[in-house]
Amino acid sequence: MIYMQTFTSGRGEQVDRTIAERGPYYAVTGQIRTDQHFVHLCATAERAEAIKAEAQTNSPYAVRIYSPKGVVPLAPIGKQLAAARSKVDQIILLAQAAALRAHEEGKPETLIASELGVDRMTVRKWLGKR
Repeated sequence: MIYMQTFTSGRGEQVDRTIAERGPYYAVTGQIRTDQHFVHLCATAERAEAIKAEAQTNSPYAVRIYSPKGVVPLAPIGKQLAAARSKVDQIILLAQAAALRAHEEGKPETLIASELGVDRMTVRKWLGKR
């Protein structure tokens, strides 16, 4: 946690100012009691979700997460997306090869599709029948 502040006597300007000035951090806000509010600032979405979950178990009031302000770094996300797509492509090729082999062994298309968790028409496409 980067920062935590508790405010009394209504939500008011202090909470709003802290949210507005959060910069590159996630702000998690909520009520502790009807006259007491909190603001947590944290660096990651995972930590913000954990704080929200903990707050919701301890309080019946609404808890909200505000995303970081400013520029979102897209390049690291793009790299993660490319890596994920590469893994998916490799697994699809493996599934295609397995489908071809299973078909050569006489397994029905419907069974191949069911076991691989794909549509039967996808299996037919992999087999060159579509």
